[in-house]
Amino acid sequence: MFDPRQLRVLAAVAHTGSYTAAAEALSYTQPAISYQMRMLERAAGTALVARAGRGVRLTRAGAVLASHAHVVLAALKDAEAELSALAGEDVRQVRLAVGHGGHARLIPQAVASARRTVPDLEVALRRADGNAAGNMLRRGEVDIAVVSFPENEPAPDDAGIQAIRLLTDEVHILLPAEHPLAAADSLTLTDLTEQSWVVDGDHRYLLDACARVGFTPRIGAIVEDQLDVRSLVAGEIGIALVDSLGYTCGPTLVTRWLRDWPRHQVYALSWSNSARADTIDAVIAALRTAAGRLSRHRANQPSASRA
Repeated sequence: MFDPRQLRVLAAVAHTGSYTAAAEALSYTQPAISYQMRMLERAAGTALVARAGRGVRLTRAGAVLASHAHVVLAALKDAEAELSALAGEDVRQVRLAVGHGGHARLIPQAVASARRTVPDLEVALRRADGNAAGNMLRRGEVDIAVVSFPENEPAPDDAGIQAIRLLTDEVHILLPAEHPLAAADSLTLTDLTEQSWVVDGDHRYLLDACARVGFTPRIGAIVEDQLDVRSLVAGEIGIALVDSLGYTCGPTLVTRWLRDWPRHQVYALSWSNSARADTIDAVIAALRTAAGRLSRHRANQPSASRA
């Protein structure tokens, strides 16, 4: 590994042609320039300069390393500029990745609550499923990921990432209010063997679950945008699996608890150390408050629900 300070000295020597001029350009002493060059040559394992009159010239190895030094130093300068720009961004913006279904009931309540604590809060929402949302957090693309995992899976335990459990969620069936199955308080997969389904592109989980109880679901539509699900179900193209927090239905649609489908845990993931910790913590606190409120409300509701 080469020390960037030594690469900067090499670039100055290459540009000026002498240790004295390089020292003046960098506001160093000449002995300091000589020392840094000796350390760099030791790291390179070869001579980088040779005497040339009162100055120095680069050896072939020195010329090669100097060309790379210019690239490295330029990249470091760009990195410093980007970090400086990030430091100057509005610290009140929180980037939030939300899992499959959008948690339509949780997120609006949490954002409204957080804005009472941080009045100038700006929330940038990204849609992603559990794994993708978590990966976006790991890459630094978002500040918080709200994700769901099956109840029997352990909480994420990545080093440096804190996982706050918000609530336990259930899978429901979304169907038209006038559908014959809407009269039931809850449903099982075996009740749905004759139904047509509206599914997303990755619906292997549904095929596998139905196969375990002995049937192959009939697919009426495959969607990419979850916003299409509601309109297609309302149009009687098929029924759909939804998170209980994922949809506000309106007068033409209802949800019914699918009681033989595994429940899942909803977590808020964030970095344990962040430059915007106060704002991020305020949003997480609001998520926990909203989740608690929704859990208490749901505990007081019958299994069948009409939103």
